[in-house]
Amino acid sequence: MMTYRRMKVTELAEILNMAPTNISAMRKSARGIKFSTLSKLCDALDCEPGDLFERTPGPPHDPDGEDDEP
Repeated sequence: MMTYRRMKVTELAEILNMAPTNISAMRKSARGIKFSTLSKLCDALDCEPGDLFERTPGPPHDPDGEDDEP
């Protein structure tokens, strides 16, 4: 979205009142994000939350809730 909006990390960091290094880290491997930060990102980039995330398939889910290992 930043590329689409032609926005630099420093510009977004200023809008969000965050360090540019934090923006860069979030772009590379966000493990969690506060809803308030997500809302600010969407406002700054004029987008919806789904525009910012990409689903990466994980391991198959065991519907019984049990592992196959003993």
